[in-house]
Amino acid sequence: MERNYLLTSGSSAGLSGAFGAPLAGVMFSIEEIHKYLSGKLLICAFVSSIAADFVGRRVFGVQTSFDIAIKYPLAINPYFQFILYIIFGIIIAFFGKLFTVTLIKCQDIFNGVKLAREIKVSFVMTISFILCFVLPEVTGGGHNLVESLIYGKTIIYTLIIIFIIKLLFTAISYSTGFAGGIFLPMLVLGAIIGKIFGEIINMFAQTGADFTVHWIVLGMAAYFVAVVRAPITGVILILEMTGSFHLLLALTTVSVVSFYITELLGQQPVYDILYDRMKKDDNVVDEENQEKITIELPIMAESLLDGKAVSEIIWPDEVLIIAIIRNGVEKIPKGRTVMMAGDILVLLLPEKIVGEVKEKLMKHTSVE
Repeated sequence: MERNYLLTSGSSAGLSGAFGAPLAGVMFSIEEIHKYLSGKLLICAFVSSIAADFVGRRVFGVQTSFDIAIKYPLAINPYFQFILYIIFGIIIAFFGKLFTVTLIKCQDIFNGVKLAREIKVSFVMTISFILCFVLPEVTGGGHNLVESLIYGKTIIYTLIIIFIIKLLFTAISYSTGFAGGIFLPMLVLGAIIGKIFGEIINMFAQTGADFTVHWIVLGMAAYFVAVVRAPITGVILILEMTGSFHLLLALTTVSVVSFYITELLGQQPVYDILYDRMKKDDNVVDEENQEKITIELPIMAESLLDGKAVSEIIWPDEVLIIAIIRNGVEKIPKGRTVMMAGDILVLLLPEKIVGEVKEKLMKHTSVE
């Protein structure tokens, strides 16, 4: 349990420190890693995230990750804007599916090539070296590429080529197994899609360059949501990285639409997929694959558990109370359920710790 909270704290601190987004760091741990909320989890995530952000701002300054000046398009019909947000959310959801499929396919192809890993990695490094001179925009994380999209004018065909090569290069690079990650490249790909969409809208509706910048920001959020399947984190992350809080409605709209469409597509969170495909450390036991059994423990009168609510007791790790049998009737307990003398606790736990847990809990259920 302590290990899980340390991992949570580390992930929150990493996201917060890297992108200057403390709230997003907390939400990422809750929404993507644990998928539930508890007081202890919230405290660990908040403390580590705030500490990392504080140190980062003292060292690197208090500016946002992306320097984006956004002007709200008051001249454009708000209903027209809202319709475009929905269309954009639908489109980018399919590109999110494309990212996940490409990432997995590249992993399979890389692992399936019958060559020494050193040769395959050297080949990828050679491609990376060539791209540094031929098309440097697709190498690295892509922070400079995003800012060039904001302030520069790029032909749509060029953007499409950059998107395709960046997508393939990210997937191939990740397949090598070297540390590098997909987080920032994912945001960059979303920004490119947003730029292309904005340029096309401007071409037909004359919305102006200022409105195109909106789509770059919205693209980062919607693409993140489509791939990671964490809408709250996506919205908060982009808000904190850009400081564009007046885009909250637009960000929420495209994120919700993107999330809903990927749900219909049967899209799984990319980090869940990659974790399931990851080679587990031989020293770490996969808790999900441990043999589980149930045991029953009767509660005696005047024991430590008699008259106590379930939430008042500190239960051993990996122990789940699945039922309380009272007067022959089996009930599913809640945190506020009060245990009484004569009750029988039904516990689910790994077989390897049954002896240890049973001995410990017998002291609580019986009277010495």
